[in-house]
Amino acid sequence: MTGELVNSELADQSAHSEFELDFASSALCSAEVNPALGDVSLPALLGENALLKTALAFMPLGLCVFDKHDRLLLCNQQYLDIWNLPADLGQRGTPFSDIMAASHGEEIELPDQPRPGTRGQRRREFLTETGVRIQVLVHVLEDKTVVALHKDITKSHETQERISFLARHDALTGLCNRATLYEELHKFLRPDSGSGSLTLFYLDLDSFKQVNDSMGHPVGDMLLRQVSKRLQECCRSSDLVARLGGDEFAILMNPEEACDKHGSVALSRKIIASLCKPFNVDSRHIQIGVSIGIAFSSSTCQTLEDLLKNADMALYEAKSRGGNLFQLYDSELDDRTRERQSFKTDLGNALNNDEFEIYYQTQVSAATIELCGVEALIRWNHPSRGLIAPGEFIPLAEATSLIIPIGRWVLQQACLEASRWSDDITIAVNVSSVQFSSADLLDDVDMALAASKLPSHRLVLEITESVIMENVGATQSLLHELKLRGVSIAIDDFGTGFSSLQYLRSFPVDKLKIDRSFVSSIDTEPDTLPIIRAIVDLGNHLGKQTIAEGVENQAQFEIVKQLGCTEVQGYLISRPCRAGDIPDLTGCSFSPQRYRAGS
Repeated sequence: MTGELVNSELADQSAHSEFELDFASSALCSAEVNPALGDVSLPALLGENALLKTALAFMPLGLCVFDKHDRLLLCNQQYLDIWNLPADLGQRGTPFSDIMAASHGEEIELPDQPRPGTRGQRRREFLTETGVRIQVLVHVLEDKTVVALHKDITKSHETQERISFLARHDALTGLCNRATLYEELHKFLRPDSGSGSLTLFYLDLDSFKQVNDSMGHPVGDMLLRQVSKRLQECCRSSDLVARLGGDEFAILMNPEEACDKHGSVALSRKIIASLCKPFNVDSRHIQIGVSIGIAFSSSTCQTLEDLLKNADMALYEAKSRGGNLFQLYDSELDDRTRERQSFKTDLGNALNNDEFEIYYQTQVSAATIELCGVEALIRWNHPSRGLIAPGEFIPLAEATSLIIPIGRWVLQQACLEASRWSDDITIAVNVSSVQFSSADLLDDVDMALAASKLPSHRLVLEITESVIMENVGATQSLLHELKLRGVSIAIDDFGTGFSSLQYLRSFPVDKLKIDRSFVSSIDTEPDTLPIIRAIVDLGNHLGKQTIAEGVENQAQFEIVKQLGCTEVQGYLISRPCRAGDIPDLTGCSFSPQRYRAGS
């Protein structure tokens, strides 16, 4: 601090009576030599002095005035308070050096300010030992008198710093945000940056949506904070870790600390191993995974858009391979991406072009071998690729929400076809997770039943175990609405996902479909017998039917029948086929032997 020190505070009334008289006398002398003031009486000057003192006392800023000899002429109490100065230093005539000795703080250098002592206004800032930030506006008059205003800007500075921080960082995790990542990428990708090859990681958490939906957003937010911490622990302090939004993250390796492909692979494995360890969130153990796509800048990838696109393609490849994996970008991904985009375009046109077709697979009573139901299975007759099984296009349809209109079409066509069959035959239709979480599902069911005039008790909606557990509250409400309509619910692939027996008891579920992975090995791997027996016993105890799916030979059929399965479905009974190829659907008898002989 120098003799231009800014803001002061009004002196205490009782402590400065002598100063008041001195100031009034000075004003009177000034008035006597200034004809422009006219006749001024001492009482008038004292009145003006009192008015000035009141104004100074109520100023929100500290004020101080020093003469050309650096002696204090006046100050207000706010000045003393801001700098935490004793009252005696507010006396008229106090040397500036004494005030400086009692003012503990450091000046913060500000750009583009006039030289000290220059006539005019200058802004200064100080940070005291107690963390108070003080802004000072110094004005040097023509006669070298210095007038300074002082303001405590600690809170406003903290607010501004918070605003600046949030502009570049994610509010939830404190990591850099997308804008900061792009800014850094732009800087390093400039031809004159002098940086080497860039390495960019794109990360997407596996199973995070299930956590968010089933446990709530507060738990999801706490999980994201823990994920962010682990990512930072895996990376170097010089690397940039960013949250792009939702459960998506990015890592930009510091180009000044070289990281080749071997290093990228090592880091990817380290991250996957770290994020696969259980998280303890709000006294809950949560297991997730992560998919990683990695891209490098090169002679053929020199723009921000190319680098982001390549990282995104690599990430998509990692997720499409099952997740919890990493994928380095290579040129072959471009070909696969173009093919996937073409496939996506074809899929979007397939419904309008009448390229979808429904195949049906029969279900029979394990005890009587009588036909009791049929499952509708969609197929895609692609104009150039031929018949495409659902496993090849359903994941893409779900990812693009095309599954909503496709699923609606399947439901309508299956109900219409089933309405022509015997009244004791049910029709089972698969419902994807996207459909199940859609607000349109109940309306779609109502319209399909109304248009086909199919009795609601003949419709069975098959929903996977994982879908049911994604959002327990919403699931229970939706299942009860379907049950009120008379529609039956079957849990598909039972035993392969995660479910709570408590929820299973409270959900209005009618059937448990034992996954084919258990049934297919039941005659060769004895370890699967106890699993199927447990599922059948559970179904019997809860009053739910059990369907053995994937029965392909007589030995498997005899075993599941002996274990007590209610119904059987699989190639032994019939392969999926067009409705017209299933015998006796409109009659009263069914012969699996006859169908197999003709298949």
